[in-house]
Amino acid sequence: MKNLKAIIFLKLLFIGILFTSSCKKDVQVKPSISGVSEEATILNIGDKLTLAPNITNTKGNNYIWLVNGKETASGQLNYTFQATDAGTFDVTFKVTNKGGTAQQSFKLIVEKPIVISLADQLNVSMCNVLEITPAVTGPDRKDYE
Repeated sequence: MKNLKAIIFLKLLFIGILFTSSCKKDVQVKPSISGVSEEATILNIGDKLTLAPNITNTKGNNYIWLVNGKETASGQLNYTFQATDAGTFDVTFKVTNKGGTAQQSFKLIVEKPIVISLADQLNVSMCNVLEITPAVTGPDRKDYE
């Protein structure tokens, strides 16, 4: 009789443990982002750059890409930025799940092309010397001549 009571008690204990463990809620952890450089990336007009950060805790995540505060893509881990206009761009990657939100920004600088032009016509009569002074325009920097 004691063995029967012990067996019934152990079965009830096992069923109770089984039910309590199956009712345990899933704990969602906030995602984290890594692999993003703090330095600005310099591009030329026409260049393409694929941004691909590393993400941990990928279960149930939603992804959004913003360029200067405007949503440009969603639902994708990688984003390809195409430099069509000169300027400074802040590309922000946002990851959201039930545990919270994480975001990281990429700073991209797209430079104007270097353009060389001549202001005057190159018509010269014979035996005369013409001094040519080209106009150079481009990015706001001084490392070219």
